[in-house]
Amino acid sequence: DSIGIALTPSPGYPVSFTLSGYQNALPLAGGFVAVGDKDLAIYSAGGNEVRRIQHGYGRPAITAGNTRVCVYNRAGKELRVESRSRTLFENKFDDAIQLCAMSLNGTLAVFTKSKLYVYDPMFENIYTFQTQDLPTALAFAGDNRQFAAGCPYAEGGALGGTVYLMDTRKDEYVTIRNTEGMPVKIQYLTNAEVLVLYDTYAAVYDTADGTELYRYSYGGRTLQSAAISAGKNAVLLFGDGVHGALTQLTILDATLSEAGSADVNERASGVAASRTGAFVLTNDGVLSYGLDGVFYGATVTEAKPLAMVNGRKLLLLEQGEVSVFEPPAPPSASVG
Repeated sequence: DSIGIALTPSPGYPVSFTLSGYQNALPLAGGFVAVGDKDLAIYSAGGNEVRRIQHGYGRPAITAGNTRVCVYNRAGKELRVESRSRTLFENKFDDAIQLCAMSLNGTLAVFTKSKLYVYDPMFENIYTFQTQDLPTALAFAGDNRQFAAGCPYAEGGALGGTVYLMDTRKDEYVTIRNTEGMPVKIQYLTNAEVLVLYDTYAAVYDTADGTELYRYSYGGRTLQSAAISAGKNAVLLFGDGVHGALTQLTILDATLSEAGSADVNERASGVAASRTGAFVLTNDGVLSYGLDGVFYGATVTEAKPLAMVNGRKLLLLEQGEVSVFEPPAPPSASVG
């Protein structure tokens, strides 16, 4: 389908974007895929809407690899895997699906209420893990073999978290347990290091044995949103989404040292990151920052921004339109 899509004339961005009940968007083959309460829409790198699928799920969620996307019914039992041209796989599980994650090559992990299943790109079940845990985070490494699952963990009245580091080639796995924070996002920085964002702190672990390598405490602040840049910077947005005075931006490097910070002083709905910048989504636009926390400027939008996606270009999704986002120039570059 890549050849066919590449040969199809493309309008280029901006393009019309009509998706009711927007839920989420992810990069896909240079373009992006977005899911709403009724439909799944796939756009090419050139701006063509190449597919629109009515999923019929009550609580739709998506996870994507390089060229395929899994849309699943969270708390339901159904999922389907789609390419940009056809349906590749459909399945209905015995238990409700809690969370799914897809690797770059299309390996798929499905966490249900009783088991975690992993399917290879040909949809053969290659790994099964029996558990009653409730997952809050799930991610693959770049090697398509290692993966991590984060789950809440309670002990002695304290709510913490468990992170399982697994490998589809091995029966053994590593368990990391704490009573200080619940895992909310996981991302592999390399095949040897994995970043776990908890609700109270961030930590980087050695994937071989689970040794904690680096840690950053939030100092009592509430983590509202987070993104990882292509350069492995963790971009953290702190706040409650209501009180602008509480909204802060913190950028960490790969060793969780603070590379930059800024007081946003506006109500924000989320954060995004590129290789060179951090972006805070507000009710009426986007605030752009360098990865050192320097403020570049504000971009006002006609509608409330829904998301930013790193496709072949940095894309800004609004209700009604998707456009290429051009960040303001750094302050030093705009002088003279």
